[in-house]
Amino acid sequence: HSLRKEIDLVDNYLNIQQVRFDHMLHVKKNIDQNIVLENIPVPSMLLQIHVENAVEKGIRNREGAHELSITISDEEGFFKILIEDDGRGRLPNTMYGENRKGSTEVMNDLIAILNFYNDEKIMVTYDDQIIHHQYGTRVTILLPKNFNYAFEKI
Repeated sequence: HSLRKEIDLVDNYLNIQQVRFDHMLHVKKNIDQNIVLENIPVPSMLLQIHVENAVEKGIRNREGAHELSITISDEEGFFKILIEDDGRGRLPNTMYGENRKGSTEVMNDLIAILNFYNDEKIMVTYDDQIIHHQYGTRVTILLPKNFNYAFEKI
């Protein structure tokens, strides 16, 4: 679906979280005004999964955490999406158990399948301890402007 629809899903989720957090969750969105969100296709739940993880696994698990930011910019050849929080940060994979596959791993598998059919790849990277080298997480998503979401027969 469109990036506009994905942002709407994220906004709905964050509105619910504002009630849960007694309006203590501070959300900053910085979306380049020149980007036509309706014209940019994205895999469903691409942002939602990372925003939900930021709130549920990060912010809720660190006392005093309450900041979440989403930035979308138009770069040469791709759109750059940053999702940052001041939460606990991601735990090492060993904390989750060997056979457990979380939502981000499922999304990364989908992206790998989509990338197989494209020369330019969707890239997702994670940076931990972004604040004072102690806490917080940054998810960076690079969406190529020329990306084909159709599967071709092999």
